Amino acid sequence: MTTKLPILAFIAALVTTPLATFAQPQPADISADARAALGSATYDKITADTAWMKANGIALTSKDIKPLPKEETATVFATATMRGNTHHRYLFVQPADKTLAITGLVYPSTITLLAARPRQYLEYTYVAANPATQTPSKLVIQLPAASRTKLVDIIDIELPAIAAPTPAKDFAATELWLPPDGPNSPMGVARGIYPGRVTWIRDLRATPWDGRTGNWWQDGTGINQAAVDNMFARSIAALALNKKSAAPADDAAAWDALFRSFNKNRGAGDRGYQSGEKIAIKVNLNNAYSGHTDADNQIDASPQTICALLYQLTKIAGVPESAITVYEGARFIPDRIYKKCHDAFPGVTYADSTGGDGRVKVEYTKKALHYSVPDPMVGEDIPTCVTECTYLINMSLIKGHPTTGITLTAKNHYGTVDVRDHRVFVDAHDHKMPLYHPFVDMIGSNALGGKTLLFILDGLYSLRDVNDDVSQSAHWDKLFHGEYLASIFMSQDPIAIDSVGFDFWRSEFPIGRKLPQAIANGDNYMHEAALADHPPSGTRYEPNGEPLKSLGVHEHWNNETDKQYSRNLDPMNGKGIELYTVPAE
Repeated sequence: MTTKLPILAFIAALVTTPLATFAQPQPADISADARAALGSATYDKITADTAWMKANGIALTSKDIKPLPKEETATVFATATMRGNTHHRYLFVQPADKTLAITGLVYPSTITLLAARPRQYLEYTYVAANPATQTPSKLVIQLPAASRTKLVDIIDIELPAIAAPTPAKDFAATELWLPPDGPNSPMGVARGIYPGRVTWIRDLRATPWDGRTGNWWQDGTGINQAAVDNMFARSIAALALNKKSAAPADDAAAWDALFRSFNKNRGAGDRGYQSGEKIAIKVNLNNAYSGHTDADNQIDASPQTICALLYQLTKIAGVPESAITVYEGARFIPDRIYKKCHDAFPGVTYADSTGGDGRVKVEYTKKALHYSVPDPMVGEDIPTCVTECTYLINMSLIKGHPTTGITLTAKNHYGTVDVRDHRVFVDAHDHKMPLYHPFVDMIGSNALGGKTLLFILDGLYSLRDVNDDVSQSAHWDKLFHGEYLASIFMSQDPIAIDSVGFDFWRSEFPIGRKLPQAIANGDNYMHEAALADHPPSGTRYEPNGEPLKSLGVHEHWNNETDKQYSRNLDPMNGKGIELYTVPAE
């Protein structure tokens, strides 16, 4: 493809050769050259918002502007850069440009016009590479006229850390997958002190991050610890005591009610927490790949939610720090979490895949899980901290996933088991419902799901896909006018809470980051688990040696505006989910 450089004399000052040969040496100081070539007035128009440019990784210096890889070409001046674990391409365009193209890219995560506030996602078409003809991929971007305000606009193409499959067809022509059971059609048996209750608290004070300063997980600028503490206290009181506000006297009573409810239901008597009983907390750190120093802007458990939970357990419920283990079996517990949590709760054990630097290494108990099919493609070994604990707390995230469709509390235990399947039973959109699902055995196992006292979804910075950057894909444009989800969900019912998380995420991000929809059939395990005693697939689920009963209640809400389930619509006779909204103040 012929390359052109239409960015006024500014581009001429930046580069004088086609992008295909852009690897030639650049001026030592592009900023000085640009100012000299353009004159102060024009240059100032381009660089007026220098703080914004710096925050978005844009700079007009040779050390910051990198040439495109040799296999890529563009119809406008373009640069390459790396932010965190994510590759970006920045395309500099004039107001006169209506379309632009770039070849040689993998299928992108997002394409945005950086100047737009709120962030504007751009429409595009993508044609995959054809190895047979040696034709490179081609991305063509449509440029809107209405939002174009700068003399030079910058388009940001974010490329995924893990390449997504190319869409089968354009989004506009796609018939979206819809849950086959439709709205308000509950199935299964609701669990909990208030059956089927899922608490939801939303507080934007908890998520003050501007998307540019530092990292989303940092104290103060990223997450407000006091707001999160308040959200946890109010949620627990609402879940266990039916109270919409939390008084200090209620906190301990709420935890006692949760322990008593759990012990009665498993036949251990009407008793609260007892000395010597251990608690394991499964957190989700699926993006903590790069060791204990991992510090990027991909989504993981937040240090603030972990600290809020530890505070509740140790200071309110009376659990000794020495009785608690926070673990992630498949990844690392990075310093950004360990240092904050360990400083506040030094007696707690923190266990990850390697140990070291104050953490202990996760050790596994062999063949602790049993499955209902000969080869479930999922591991049987689970951490010894889980087999030895009396209670488990499952604290997951809400995020899209390219194979399972979505990560919620069930998928969180892929950081518990020693082997994880992403090809067969959990590859949702490639397998029609109904189908056996190993999550049902995991939820129903007395060694794992059966130990779970509390299910939590950390939705402070919930986002479109596990591989996305929080700064790019955590804004909820459809449901919350571009704001963060800024929410915490809690439940005693593992199927109800995942059903609610599923409805929120699917309504905001129906496509995820690729087509065909990864979310399609993503609630198969919820159907199977809710009806575990007579599942649609006909599977005989018996991870404990005898057939399972219903593991909870599944239902989809009436619509994304009202967000009502059957117990909201009919509190007296409803048999499904109750989404219990908790005020933040």
